[in-house]
Amino acid sequence: MKLSWKVLVVFLGVFLAGAVVGGFASLRFARSFVQARGVSGDQFVASNLKRLQERLQLTSEQAAKIERIIAASGEEMKRMRQESVRVMRQMDAKIEAELDARQRAEFTEMRRRWRERSSNRPGSPRGDGERPPPPRNGADRPPPPRSP
Repeated sequence: MKLSWKVLVVFLGVFLAGAVVGGFASLRFARSFVQARGVSGDQFVASNLKRLQERLQLTSEQAAKIERIIAASGEEMKRMRQESVRVMRQMDAKIEAELDARQRAEFTEMRRRWRERSSNRPGSPRGDGERPPPPRNGADRPPPPRSP
């Protein structure tokens, strides 16, 4: 049984409308999810302390001490993230110094794609997203070692 071209156009229109609405809905959901995951320093301390108080029924003295521990740890993690970004930038500069012009352009493009993928992941690290994601296909992977 043949379907008329009008029926096919209607089905195609419904499909495309669903895809567009689904795309906008998923973008909205993803944005709110990332915003919920991206917690400021004060929120980091408050949310962790609240969770511990609820689960462990801390005394006020314990809560005060633990709040200071969480705050200090959060600051240390922030410094470590900043340091790791600095180390990655140094590494990239040293790598670029070893490349010719064509390789440097490709390396720059690789870093751009890494940042783009990294920034699109929910809960991605702060900073400039210099950390490359795990490879998705064999193109980014080194060849497997040869067997003797």
